[in-house]
Amino acid sequence: MASLEDIATEVGVSKSTVSLVLNGKARKARISERRIKEITEAADRLNFVPNAAARAIRKGSFGQLGLLLSTIPTRALLLPGLLESIRATLREKDQLLLISELPDEKLTDGVVLPRILREWATDGLLINYLEAVPDKMRQLIDEHRIPTVWLNIKRDTDSVYCDDRSAAVSATEHLIELGHQRIAYLAMGVSGHYSKADRQAGYSQAMTAAGLKPDVHQWQASVHASHRAAESRAWLEAQSPRPTAVLAYGQGDALPLFTAALQLGLRVPEDLSIATFHPGPLSLPGLNITTWCMPAAELGRAGVEMLLKRIADKEPQPSAVLPYTEVVGSTVSAPAGR
Repeated sequence: MASLEDIATEVGVSKSTVSLVLNGKARKARISERRIKEITEAADRLNFVPNAAARAIRKGSFGQLGLLLSTIPTRALLLPGLLESIRATLREKDQLLLISELPDEKLTDGVVLPRILREWATDGLLINYLEAVPDKMRQLIDEHRIPTVWLNIKRDTDSVYCDDRSAAVSATEHLIELGHQRIAYLAMGVSGHYSKADRQAGYSQAMTAAGLKPDVHQWQASVHASHRAAESRAWLEAQSPRPTAVLAYGQGDALPLFTAALQLGLRVPEDLSIATFHPGPLSLPGLNITTWCMPAAELGRAGVEMLLKRIADKEPQPSAVLPYTEVVGSTVSAPAGR
């Protein structure tokens, strides 16, 4: 690995001149454009890598953020587009990213967790831990004032999350405006994520405001993906009268429901309208489901910007709530006969 001295020897200048150029102080020191070009080209040619520790001492920061994930897959899911957005925003801010997975025993260790910033050479943490966050982990982060922003989790401060309740209100109101009155809410999975309660609450809020009775179907134990089409079919057959529209919690509910409707000879959307929530437009060959889309890219950018402000201010930041976007598909229409 090349050093400042290697570059100085290559170009024929002093080590201090090389340091001024590579630290962005060349013009203030009145170093010529020709010399700046020679030094930067030599640094590239010799594969010079700045010393992170030295830069941290000089600037008072590492210039690197950490992305902390749980080792439990269901608690560490990254929304499609979220990681790409984080990386793109960090490039714009001239920051680096370190990604690490840690088990709960380390995330709740009173010695390990407080040392993470120093040992990882990071200035703060983005945390993607979606449900059942250990109380001890929260407590340690707050006690040690670790600069942290939580992604896609609902908190009063230092978090960026999606407005699931408003999205569910909007989706339900859209179905009501089309003329649907028998609208069911369907969720066959069990999750501790805040979106579970908020989507159901938003649906119930919109139904009650319209003078309609909420019709919630929430399974108490998760139905395996391979059984959901059959479960949906049995559920549809048992409904009397059958709903004319269903708002499904997510892809894992909407797609099996669509399959079940076809098996029963129902037309979608004429006999049964289906709408759902998803990180992006939910499309399969010949099928575009009407979807309220999560703002994954905005989540990543807002998370990075909030964390950098949190680090600079050294104070907790008000949480940011991001709106969903509706993508109109082919599975929603006015009920038949209207």
